Amino acid sequence: MECTVPSASEAYEYALRTPSPRRPSAARGSASEAQHAEAPVEGQHAEVPSWESVPPPSTPRCPWPSPLTPPRTPLKQLQFCEYSDRLIPSRAGSNLETGFDWLTENGPPNASTATTSAKGDGDPAAFARLLRSELLGLSSPASVGTERDELSLRTPERGLFRYKSQAEEAETALLSASTCLETPRKVARRFPSAPYKVLSAPGLEDDYYLNLLDWSLDDNLAVGLGRDVDLWNASSGRATRLCELETPVCSLRWSRRSPHLALGLADGDVQIWDIAVGARLQNLQGHRRRTCALVWADGELFSGSQDTSILRWDPREGNGRPTQRLAGHTEEVCGLSWSDDLQLLASGGNEGQVYLWSPAQPLAAARRLGCHTAACKALEWSPRGALLATGGGTADRTIRLWNASTGTQTSMVETDSQVCNLAWSQDGELVSTHGFSTCEINVWKSQGGLSRLHVFQWHQARVLYMAMSPDRQSAVVGTGNEMLCFWHLAPKGPKASLTPGSSCSATISEGSSLSRTIR
Repeated sequence: MECTVPSASEAYEYALRTPSPRRPSAARGSASEAQHAEAPVEGQHAEVPSWESVPPPSTPRCPWPSPLTPPRTPLKQLQFCEYSDRLIPSRAGSNLETGFDWLTENGPPNASTATTSAKGDGDPAAFARLLRSELLGLSSPASVGTERDELSLRTPERGLFRYKSQAEEAETALLSASTCLETPRKVARRFPSAPYKVLSAPGLEDDYYLNLLDWSLDDNLAVGLGRDVDLWNASSGRATRLCELETPVCSLRWSRRSPHLALGLADGDVQIWDIAVGARLQNLQGHRRRTCALVWADGELFSGSQDTSILRWDPREGNGRPTQRLAGHTEEVCGLSWSDDLQLLASGGNEGQVYLWSPAQPLAAARRLGCHTAACKALEWSPRGALLATGGGTADRTIRLWNASTGTQTSMVETDSQVCNLAWSQDGELVSTHGFSTCEINVWKSQGGLSRLHVFQWHQARVLYMAMSPDRQSAVVGTGNEMLCFWHLAPKGPKASLTPGSSCSATISEGSSLSRTIR
């Protein structure tokens, strides 16, 4: 049965029209009832009215005592509250700090009582300070009475049931702030989708065995364009022509100590040029066929030729004759690379063999590392240890890492394309350029084996030549469609010497073929 609660107006109207029964008091007797009883009507039986005989009303009784007295406040509707299964006390309005001061005394706060009770082992003031420090996280005051005035002026703080004190919260916030400053958020690395500069290089040969691109420590780029050699300064953007030869250029390499440039020609000769004066210093004759590989080491020059030999030159002698001849390859020597400590010379041949040569043993190969199934032109030593990276040609399509100390292969990865060049970036990542059939540039992680980090898929022709900038954060590549493309390899670090907004964006030509800026 549902019980409906009447509104205030309905209850008031019902009380006005319904008389309220009255219970006879105990002081009144039967005489009083007979005195006030009315005389019965003839033909009817006399009935004495009693409050017990009055039938109960069909509606609930009036909630107030008298029917003539209106309700002082309107009748409120019932409100239902939902309670959870857990009681969480709220003490935001209470100041427990003042309450702890009363623990030191039996009555109202008194400074004299606090000072006299501060002596002895069972000191209630010390216990109060300790309890306040543990529960509220406050430091122990020197005097309880002196702090009472300050507590009355404070803003009420959070109550007892909190997880940390103010000191702990401040220390945690300071620690998190210092941690954020010490270990900044790692920014996601973004590689460019296109080179930031492209130069036209008419006459650039489409030949896998040649090495026609090199970048000096003075920010000068040397390019072999057929029978011509052009220079392009990355800082000023000025392009000049160094020389025009009678035979095509097959290789070139800058010296680390001086502004000298070595050129390997198709007839086997090796020429040394001084770019400061723009003149040829020496012409070295010793190879019978084209010279495709050159490398400098402590003022000396090593050249590899199609006649399968490696010649050692000392330009300081001035006689134009090789000092030593290294024989070991059965086919054309197409790759040479010295380690950073100048202790080992790595050479790669068209037959796929990789040899290590030591200055202490000039007449024989120091160690034969292994063999690719195709020509090995790409050779590069890691600047962080005795780790050599080699790459094979079209029939091999692999990149291998060798431990020069033990002579063992540490890692190998399939690239599905011809490996043309290898170089190490500033971050210790291996950069490779490829020919048939992908024509792309790959960036590899070398820790724990080779794993591909990023692929630059922009070129439409074989990426045959590559040279790293002096800071090893940028690279320039030469393609089979006669273009030079500049790429940022380390976008998370400071920019390389070549930037899109630098002066190199406007190329100044002085008789050079690198006058046309494509992009």
